[in-house]
Amino acid sequence: MSAISGVSSTPAITAAVADHLSQSLNKVLSNETAIVPDNLTRRTLSVMQAIIGQAGQPFKLTRDGREVIEFGWSKTRRIDFGLPLDKPIKGRLASLVNTPDVKLFPQRYNA
Repeated sequence: MSAISGVSSTPAITAAVADHLSQSLNKVLSNETAIVPDNLTRRTLSVMQAIIGQAGQPFKLTRDGREVIEFGWSKTRRIDFGLPLDKPIKGRLASLVNTPDVKLFPQRYNA
């Protein structure tokens, strides 16, 4: 039996997308990711516990080159996905959550 850590939406998918998008760039100035579920996706108990357990919990985040303290499930805002799709994705609410990206991306992309 084995366990593979870190093979999840974040950082696996987010890093793959960020790597692809930054390939032709000399420098990355900013990097922001958001993963939001489809409204019809079933949320399992373990996922809900992991996410809701972060509500109000402090974590360090790099902003403008400095470490700041933020709180889980804060700064909720609507994200509109303005991609040219057959069925446009309506805006989704997203909040700050402490994921591996928060720590790994400033190091990986120096942004």
